[in-house]
Amino acid sequence: FTLNYRSGTKPKNDRVVVKIRFIEADAPIAHLVIEAHIRPDLNISPPELSLGTITSGKPGTFDFIAENYSSAEWNSISVGEVEGLSCEITPVAVIRGSTVKGNSECRQAWKVAARFTPQEEQGTADGLFSIPIHGGDSAVTPLIVTYRLERPLISIPPRCTISATTRGETEKRITIVAATAELAATAFEITASPTNLISARIIERRGKFADLIITVVGDETMDKEVSGSVELRDPGSPKTLLTIPIECRFMDTQTATPK
Repeated sequence: FTLNYRSGTKPKNDRVVVKIRFIEADAPIAHLVIEAHIRPDLNISPPELSLGTITSGKPGTFDFIAENYSSAEWNSISVGEVEGLSCEITPVAVIRGSTVKGNSECRQAWKVAARFTPQEEQGTADGLFSIPIHGGDSAVTPLIVTYRLERPLISIPPRCTISATTRGETEKRITIVAATAELAATAFEITASPTNLISARIIERRGKFADLIITVVGDETMDKEVSGSVELRDPGSPKTLLTIPIECRFMDTQTATPK
């Protein structure tokens, strides 16, 4: 008889058992076992990775194995460019008949130690990126990496809208929350813009929370709407920990309507 087996294209270790019954009544039942290690020319193990929750500006690290299952020897592999990603590639010894990360009979293997430093907007977000891995003349296999981004600081609310008067000062209090460290002993360099309009200062710290007072100074020459921002930085460092967009809507103090 003829038995056709199709492996499919997804990398896996396949095992199929086929029962064969003969016509004769007393004939035994035969079991035909088909085992297959299905791999592309360039196999990545694992094919997907999750970095979990990482803080913006701080690297998340991960390792993966790249394996050559083609019919030719390769000098090495290469990793495509991804913003914020750096990699170190090291050959791994392969002994015939053994396994590398659960895969058997690969021709060559490399360990890739990677660091990914995300730079995203304020707040948390689910992130995903694909790393193209190249091997030989034409083999390309992507590695999918997912993560959840957490900023070192967030503000509540994330954006600040202030209804200010055209004469005198208007203040608004917002809350700053740290993802990890206590804020009680943390120093910040606070920059507000435009400087002739907006200023900010921290007035109270409670564990991971702090109150930030934003002050807007108006005059009769102001446009009815002005945009600005407040930034918190590490002292002596160009790194911005938090940016708070500010929208100022000026009201005439005599008419109490938008200017």
